[in-house]
Amino acid sequence: MPMTMNPHAKNGHAGRRTLAGALGDMVGWLCAAAAVPLEPVGKGLSWAWTWCMGRVNDALAALSACWGVMKCLGAYAWSDRPAGLAALGIGAGAGLAAWAAGAVAAALLCGAAGAAMTLGGWMLAPFWKEVADQG
Repeated sequence: MPMTMNPHAKNGHAGRRTLAGALGDMVGWLCAAAAVPLEPVGKGLSWAWTWCMGRVNDALAALSACWGVMKCLGAYAWSDRPAGLAALGIGAGAGLAAWAAGAVAAALLCGAAGAAMTLGGWMLAPFWKEVADQG
């Protein structure tokens, strides 16, 4: 007599098990055996998903702030179109020249532009000080 009785047998007699019944019992046993060890994995995946969604929300917030700044700059440039177009043209030309010349020339161009902006600010500082004092 077998050690376990077939739960699908009729009248307490051991009968033949069907393949579907055997597979169903096997899947049930596997699910029960794997449920406890897989619980920490589910918690870890939940934490990872929450962390990723937090980073995505942070990135979207930063993108929204950048979009607001771009809209403000676009409105300012639109109010003074000739100066805005001149600045865009000069910037595009400098970028194209840097791209065509290579990385070393691009680095030199960026350094020269930074130095020119610093020199311009240094030269305009007394003017802005006078304007601020009169306002």
